[in-house]
Amino acid sequence: METLQSFLLKRNITIDFSTFEAQLRQQVLGIIGMGFSTVPNLLLNLLDVIVIAVVSFFRLLDGRRLGNLIVRLFPPGLRDDLIRAIQNNFLGFF
Repeated sequence: METLQSFLLKRNITIDFSTFEAQLRQQVLGIIGMGFSTVPNLLLNLLDVIVIAVVSFFRLLDGRRLGNLIVRLFPPGLRDDLIRAIQNNFLGFF
């Protein structure tokens, strides 16, 4: 800005860039702030996609054994309902 202002002053053109400069600073700071919030969101979305892909792959590869391992963590009275809920939700996901 200073270079442009000195160039214009040499040609007897006086323009005050202070207002424009303040607005430009605000715009740049806004863009930088938006970038700081966008990058973590993109990384979290990428992590979600990777986790979903890995879980889906192993579920398709060895689903019954993986399902039995997860179901064993719950009490025997809840296992049948849990198996049905997982199957319905997983099939609904696809």
